[in-house]
Order: sequence, then structure tokens, then C-alpha cells
Amino acid sequence: MAMSGMRQKLFGLASVFLCAFLAFVSGSALAQSPVTINLLTTKTSYLVGEPVKLEIRVANDSGASVIAPLGFFERRFDFDLTFIGPDQKVIRFRNLGGGVEPGPPFYLQGKEAVEVEVILPLPDGQVSYIVDDARISYDLSQTGAYRAFVSAPLVTFSSFLVDPDTGKRYAFLDDPGYASFDPLQSNAVAFEIVPLQAPVTASLKVTAKKITTGPGSNPGTKKTPLENLPLRLFRKAAVAAQFQPVNHKTYALVWENIAPVASTTTDAQGAAVFTGIARDDYVVIGRNAGSPDFQFIGSPIGADDTGWQTGSLQKHLVVIEKADKTQVPAKTTRLTGSELLIFEPEFVLWDSSQELYPIVFESSGDWGVSTSVAPPEGFVADYSSLNATVSSSTQAVQFTVTDVGSRWENTQVTHRVTHKGKSTIVKTWIGVKLSKALAAQKNLGVWGHDKDPGTFVGGKKQPPKEK
Repeated sequence: MAMSGMRQKLFGLASVFLCAFLAFVSGSALAQSPVTINLLTTKTSYLVGEPVKLEIRVANDSGASVIAPLGFFERRFDFDLTFIGPDQKVIRFRNLGGGVEPGPPFYLQGKEAVEVEVILPLPDGQVSYIVDDARISYDLSQTGAYRAFVSAPLVTFSSFLVDPDTGKRYAFLDDPGYASFDPLQSNAVAFEIVPLQAPVTASLKVTAKKITTGPGSNPGTKKTPLENLPLRLFRKAAVAAQFQPVNHKTYALVWENIAPVASTTTDAQGAAVFTGIARDDYVVIGRNAGSPDFQFIGSPIGADDTGWQTGSLQKHLVVIEKADKTQVPAKTTRLTGSELLIFEPEFVLWDSSQELYPIVFESSGDWGVSTSVAPPEGFVADYSSLNATVSSSTQAVQFTVTDVGSRWENTQVTHRVTHKGKSTIVKTWIGVKLSKALAAQKNLGVWGHDKDPGTFVGGKKQPPKEK
């Protein structure tokens, strides 16, 4: 009891040191953690008996100082790895024991508190952990494909008290700016442990083209190769956490800041081939410098793609030019048995109250498709569904969507596909992007109400602006 009274008196006097921490943005206002964890692999394929070397980089890349529990940067993040083995079972640190029992709660001025530290922003606020051989602490004895990620708890505070005698800092758990990021998770990496034989490799053929669509609900189409299109192939595991997830919103950041595995340019037919690619998760990105509407198109290549089994992968990079002459990057959905390719916009650029949503089908064999769209609340489409019959040809459907005022979000798309007496339902989505003028008019960012990857300067994420 005497000790408790002494503490309360001490910190009652120290309350004048309460810091409303400079430039700190409370966790409730953040779209993501101010601290990121990036997991890197030195290789994508390991022979049996070969050390599995990993690197864990932890950084405060928020642009502002962060208040966190004392010792966060000294944490053994190499114990926080999780592996998913070839049998899809979870593999965790093999020496986990009961640990040290937590002591009683610490109270300060009658409130529960913890000792904290200040993590400075980059370049100071970073630490790197080298795992020389993950097999020592994790059971990686099976051969096959593995995935790994780091998951650790993090809480942050907006202010602290300073003990004038010891200089220690304490934060209250009822801090209004308290934020919990549990788990704080890194990017996932993929690698293989293979028998003592040559690692799995494949060639990747990329076909790039522009599809021009006309007016109407079943518009005509014209295909043109994208010649001399610069291409770069990136390992997803090498992409920094701040640029994740890798998609149309971050292609430019990846292109400008990440070292590619390989680079090439398309030929007169819009084709290019990468050879000797080791099995992994990749993204291939093309720079469409000739478009006034966007610069980059991309397509993911998964480590689980069936093309690895045959040694031949194929991806499409497609630009759709609409009847109003605006261009949008397209993503591709591929169905097999013969083959049906569905090309639809990654996003539609809005600059008025009405825009066209074209969807293009290309097939080998006979396919029937009935497509319906479900725009977000406050938008209406001119048709509930449109049909196409694709017989070793290219066909298109096109919806006209009108804004009557509400949420600027993705449009859900449902394709009901029939082929050789079998029916399949494919669900996708088309994103939305506002022109700068329309975004200013709506008082929104260019991605509307959808998640914004943030603002980057020189490859570094900037802290959000105060509103």
C-alpha cells in the first residue's frame, strides 16, 4: 500500500510531462498500421538439406514517430513466423513453451498503464532480423510448396507520461488514441523444398493487345497488338509491404521502386517470352505509355498455376478502348475445357454522370454467357443482364451505368457460363476511379470510397494529411 501511494504521488507530480505527441495520428484514424513487417526470401527453391534463409524487416514507415510498448523492436520476430506446409498444415515455432507468466497489472494514477518507447520514423525506425536457417526452429522436413508470413501484436498510443526521476515513459491503456493491430502481419512469401533434382522452371508467354469496342449493348470489337510494350516481371515476395497488395493501384509504385526478375519488350504481334522462370508468385507489368488515361497494366502469376506442371505459362495484358475513346486496363479470367477468356476493366474512369462498362469474351469452342452487374448503391445499369454466344470468336456485352448519387465503390459482376452441357458461375468485380475534377466535386479521393493505397514520394509512404 505504501508503495502504491508513493507511485501515485510521484506520477501526480510528473503529470506536467504529459506529451500530446507531435504529429502522431491515432490508430482509429489510420487505414493501416504505422509499422510494417516485410518478409524476404533469398531463394524460391531449396534443395533438401539446404538452409532456408529468410530476412525480416520491421520499419516505421508512417512518416511520424510512434509510441509503442517498450521492447517492441527487440522482439524475436523470428519466433513469430508461421509456415503453411505442403499438406496445408500450420507450422509454428517448435520450441514454444509456457513462457513467463504475466505479472499483475501496473497502475498509475489509478489507471492501468504500460511502459512505452518512441519509435522514430525512417531512416532511424527500422530493424532487420536474419534467419540463417528456418529449419532449426521450424519443422520444414517435407518436400513441396511452402508459404510463410510473420504475425505479431502491436498496440500504439497517442501520448505518454515521463517519470522525472528515471526518465521512463508510461502510457495509459484507456488512451483515446489507443490502437491495436493484432495481428500485425507481413507479406506472405512462397518457396519450395525440392528433392535433389533440378528446380521447377517454366517459360512465360505474354500476349498484349488493345481491344476497341463500339457503342451499344452488344458492341463490335477490333483487336490490335500492343507492339514495343515494355514488360517487367516481379517476384511478389520482393515487393515491399507498403506496396502490397500488388494490383492496379500499386503497379506504378512496383514498377518504379522494385527490382524486376527480368525485363523485355513485346514484338510486332504483341508477344514476348520470359524463359527459365523459377516457380513462385509473380506479377508481370507492362507500361502503356501511349495511353492518356493510365500507364500500367498487369497480371498475376501464381505459384499454383497449372502451367508450372507443363513448363509453359501464358498471360494476357489487355487494354480496352471504349466507344468514347477512353482507355481502361483489363484483367483476364480464364476458363478451361476448351478455353474461354473474359476481359473486363480493372476499373472504369468516371468523368461524368454516366459511363460504359464493356466486357469482352474470346473463346475456343462454343460457350454461352449471361452476364449481370450489380452496381453500388446510388448507381443504376441500363440492363439487368446481357447474353453472348461465343463460338471460337470474340464477342462483347456493354452496360451503361448511371450515377444518381451515393457510394463510389466496386461493381459486382456475375457470369453464368454454359459449355458442353455444364454450367459455371464466375463472380468478379469492376473497380471505380474518379477523374481529378470529379473527385474534387465529390470531395473524395480518386478511388472513391474504396481503399486508397496512400500517397508516396520517392517510393516512401507519406503520413495522411490532417483534415
